[in-house]
Amino acid sequence: MPDQSRFDRLLSPISIQKARLKNRMVKTASSLGVATADGEVSDLTLCFYETLARGGVGMIVVEHGFVDYPRGVTGAGRIANSDDRYLPGLTKLAAVMHAGGAVCIAQLGHAGPSQWKKIPDQPVAASSLGGLDNPQPTYPQARELSVSEIQSLTEKFARGAERAKKAGFDGVEIHGAHNYLVNTFLSRAWNRRQDAYGCRDMESRTRFAVEIIRSIRNLVGPDFIVGFRMNGAEYGIQNGLTVPESREIARILQQAGVDYLSVSAWGFGPYDRLCYPEQMLYPEPQNPLADQVKKPGALVPLAAAVKGVVTIPVLAIGRLDAGLGEWILQNNMADLIGMTRRFFADPEYARKVVEGRMEDIAPCTACLECLSRQEKTLPIRCRINAAFGRGYDFAIRRAEILKKVVVIGGGPAGMEAARVAALRGHQVTLYEREGKLGGLLPLAAMIKGTEIEDLPRINRYLERQVRNEGVRVCCGTEATAARIEREKPDAVIIAGGGLPAIPNLPGIDKPHVVNTQALHKQSKFFMRIFGPGLLRWLSRFYLPIGKRVIIIGGSIQGCETAEFLVKLGRRVTVLEASDELGAGIPSFYRPRLLWWLAKKGVFLLSGVTVAEITDGGIEIITKEGERRELTADTIMAVIPPNPNKALFEALRGKIPEVYLIGDAKEESQYILGAVSDGAEVAREI
Repeated sequence: MPDQSRFDRLLSPISIQKARLKNRMVKTASSLGVATADGEVSDLTLCFYETLARGGVGMIVVEHGFVDYPRGVTGAGRIANSDDRYLPGLTKLAAVMHAGGAVCIAQLGHAGPSQWKKIPDQPVAASSLGGLDNPQPTYPQARELSVSEIQSLTEKFARGAERAKKAGFDGVEIHGAHNYLVNTFLSRAWNRRQDAYGCRDMESRTRFAVEIIRSIRNLVGPDFIVGFRMNGAEYGIQNGLTVPESREIARILQQAGVDYLSVSAWGFGPYDRLCYPEQMLYPEPQNPLADQVKKPGALVPLAAAVKGVVTIPVLAIGRLDAGLGEWILQNNMADLIGMTRRFFADPEYARKVVEGRMEDIAPCTACLECLSRQEKTLPIRCRINAAFGRGYDFAIRRAEILKKVVVIGGGPAGMEAARVAALRGHQVTLYEREGKLGGLLPLAAMIKGTEIEDLPRINRYLERQVRNEGVRVCCGTEATAARIEREKPDAVIIAGGGLPAIPNLPGIDKPHVVNTQALHKQSKFFMRIFGPGLLRWLSRFYLPIGKRVIIIGGSIQGCETAEFLVKLGRRVTVLEASDELGAGIPSFYRPRLLWWLAKKGVFLLSGVTVAEITDGGIEIITKEGERRELTADTIMAVIPPNPNKALFEALRGKIPEVYLIGDAKEESQYILGAVSDGAEVAREI
């Protein structure tokens, strides 16, 4: 047996009511976006949760379960629990999770003011707040619930719990956090009522939640688990929930009959969506939160504060992992460790922890692609787990006909293609012309930094899996058409990356102009010696780039390069030909980065045409037709690459199967598209 001493507490069992969790790891609720159009559990829903349960997690909280469907939902593809017609699907869902050995909890929710904008009914909340009084001004004005409507919704929550029990779930979790309906009664930022459910005292503010809990108990009995997800604090707004208030709420909820508490958070304005702690960190911590985020687990102090006043189990969340979870448990700051995106990236996360296979865990690097898709009410995608968003079975199955496969290019697309092809039983050779695998990942890691998106972890994980699966890796080898033909493969997958996009401009060859290819060339030698993290730190002391920099290209590459340079004290201007700045940046990050860049004095210009690069800077034509000259010491062309199909064309017709993936196929696939391309092709050959 592997040494489990590192995770003694994390891997210890715990009981909630009569249910016994085999470990303290909990998959917390977050929408997959793959339910049917009318809220039914889909085959993809069953597939993911079955894989997750078999992956060894102690408890699973299933997303949302909206009790007033289709009203009060957050988007398409959400699970409903508002009618008995949903019972068969919920029953199947509970069964597959129990078969995998997990305790399963059905979340019960109502979006309140967070209701999907496509729902024709006006959203509802504790109070009707508009204009500057609305805590979330981007939301439509909600309608205040009447007392009779509150009582009706209380009954719907209770019937949802009864339905979950009939389906075979071990319990339910009431969603009383974020900007959902129940929280609007708990928070003085939302609740301005003067009646029995109003803001005059804590008894009134908690009345709706307490009545829901008691109504559920009346229907499901004393042994069924009833959990509650709550905000430990609300940041960035007047009258937001405070920690002392959350402690008082927690005591009341326990007295009402709750069996566990899941402690999250919410933020407003520049501190929006602080249930995702990377929002606190990106692009850098902001006061008044700067001190808090320096602590391990930015939201963990909120859980610890709640745990100090209750005797029931408390669940901590917020970009946690096994190591941090063990530390939290050892220090008695929580009883359960909640994770979501770790399990998106690797549904077998828990099993690998139990088996001591930490290096084989597919890493979540906090790119927030999954949550950005949720926000757009689309099925989630994951940059490291290509099964999401493509309708795949999460298991990779052995091929019926085994082949000799050559993969060209050792970036994320090529490594994933090689990994999946090898798992399917094929004989795989991977060629990479550089001395190391990774492609442009090390350069991207240096630019982005590792504080949020730890890209080197993707590189380490993919390289380890490639080698573990027996792939023949040939680094420092140029894969020419002649070489590949001599090998006589059955299939070739070309992932050689794109061609540098160098704009055809007067003056583009001047010595103070730098493109992405040149930057990569300059950094490769030092990258091998120092690695991206240390090289980024050393660049504070020396970087061969002037004090005034103009970046041609305002997509993800240009904007993140601007962030990198600003942190090094450069004065930066970003020029983008289209009207869209930050294309390719997940929507959870993009507004914050653009806001931060503007705050730091970065001159952001969209819809501009570059006329000429001069000795002293650059001439542009604005969208209004005005010709302007901007001064700079360095011009950087940071533009997505062009497709590179030369090798594909050379081999087509000479090899039985030839595939083109990643940046070689089309402009700028980014990591998510590259990995997805690699997996998709390898699953089909």
